[in-house]
Amino acid sequence: MLNLFKKNINTNLLITATVFVSTFFLKVYNSLAATFKEISGLGTSGDNAGYTANLQNISGEGLIIQIINLVLTFVGVAFLILMIYGGISWMTAAGNDTKVDKAKKILIAGVIGIIVVFSAYVISQFVVGFFSQQTLN
Repeated sequence: MLNLFKKNINTNLLITATVFVSTFFLKVYNSLAATFKEISGLGTSGDNAGYTANLQNISGEGLIIQIINLVLTFVGVAFLILMIYGGISWMTAAGNDTKVDKAKKILIAGVIGIIVVFSAYVISQFVVGFFSQQTLN
């Protein structure tokens, strides 16, 4: 029972760390983008050219693409954490074959997962592009 509790603590810590790191990087990215926009004057130039950063003007296609990109960002962070965890597990196995096999399985599962997610991304981009071309013609 105590071992199961330790596994749940490790999983909860991993999820919490992933959410914290993702949120931190999104906040830093948004603040850097806002600062660059103000310093460079691109915001004014874009407004004069008719391009605005108003979220109400986003089309259905643009919203779907932004949601897909957001989900893929979180999946990418999860993949990175899995790779680091699997690598550290393998390095700290100290020759124990069962720990090495477990680490290999984690790394293989992570790579298979990222391949599946990347394939889903390519398919979704194709479908969105196909339907947007159909509506334009």
